[in-house]
Amino acid sequence: MLRVVSPDHVTLLDHASKFTLPSHPAGGAGVVPLGAIVRCDAVMPPGRSRSLLLLVCQEPERAQPDVHFFQGLRLGAELIREDVQGALHNYRSGRGERRAAAL
Repeated sequence: MLRVVSPDHVTLLDHASKFTLPSHPAGGAGVVPLGAIVRCDAVMPPGRSRSLLLLVCQEPERAQPDVHFFQGLRLGAELIREDVQGALHNYRSGRGERRAAAL
């Protein structure tokens, strides 16, 4: 999975299928504003060998959150979670440092 985490948004792209997150009202095709992400976690389902990436997004004007699960990640979900959580920390603290994309 390729992820691009910038100072104000995150884009997740599956390297093989070229799948991106669905369009987000406050972002655009495959783009989620960091301010909309309320949870990013790696989940290991029972009986599975690979973890899932969970991304929960909530815009103030929307009644229900958007929940996205990603499975079969070549790059571990834990590593992606750490990267997104680091970007969220920078965003919320106002540091806004640019983070590198990774495969």
